[in-house]
Amino acid sequence: MAWPNPPKTWADDTVPTETEFNEQIRDALRYLKGLDGVPLFEDAIELKDKDGTPVGNLRLKVIDEILQIRNAADDAFKKLKFDSIPVGTGATEVAQGDHTHSLLEDTVDVDVSGAGTGSSLSCYRLSDAISPLGGLDLASITDTYDANSRQVGVAVAKGRPSASAQFKLQLLMGGVVVAESAALGNVDATTVLIYTKVMSGSQTSICRMYNANASFQYIWYSYNEAATTNRGGAVGVGSVRI
Repeated sequence: MAWPNPPKTWADDTVPTETEFNEQIRDALRYLKGLDGVPLFEDAIELKDKDGTPVGNLRLKVIDEILQIRNAADDAFKKLKFDSIPVGTGATEVAQGDHTHSLLEDTVDVDVSGAGTGSSLSCYRLSDAISPLGGLDLASITDTYDANSRQVGVAVAKGRPSASAQFKLQLLMGGVVVAESAALGNVDATTVLIYTKVMSGSQTSICRMYNANASFQYIWYSYNEAATTNRGGAVGVGSVRI
C-alpha cells in the first residue's frame, strides 16, 4: 500500500464509503507506521530538542544523497555529537566527511642473543645453566610505541635442553608473558612464538628460556670452533599505527 495521492479533501456532511475510509485513514496510518513498506518523506524528519536550552529542533534531511542534520530554526548544518559511544581522538576521532586511514610503520626492532657461557668436547658446545624455576633472557628490546599502534612480537630459539620436558620458550611483551611453548624435547630444534598485543609508550619485549624443573638444567645451543658463538635466540617486534 502507498500513501493516498492526493489525500482526499472532505466536505461537510460527506459520508465516506468503506473503501474511502480504509484508503484515506487505515491505509495512510499503516503507511506512516511502516507496516506496508518503507515510508517516503518528501522533505525532512524533525526531532524535538528535549533540552530546555534554546538550541532548536533538529531536522534529518537528504541532500545530494547525503544525510544531513540541520537546525530547524535556520536550516543551518549541525554536527552530530555522540554522548553514548567513544569517539576517540586524532586518527580514531569520529569526524565529518569521508576518511581513509593508512597503516604506517611505527617501529621495527630485533635483538639477537649474545654468547653462551660454557663449552665442552674438542669443539665448543655453547651452553647455559638455568636456575630452578627460573628464566634466561636470550634477547630483549626496548622501544617507545605510538599511542595508536598495534604490535606483533616474535621469539625464536634454537637449542637442545639437557633433559626432556624441562624447558619452555617464552615471549614477554610489556613485562607480561604473552606466549609460551609446550615443553621442549631433548632434541636440537628451533621454536618460534608469535603474538599480537596493544602497547604504547616505552615497553620491553623478551625472548626467554624458562626452566620448569626444580633443579639446575642446561640448554645447549650449537657446536662451533669458536667459544664465542652466540646463543640461538632472538626477539623481534613490528609495530604499525593508524
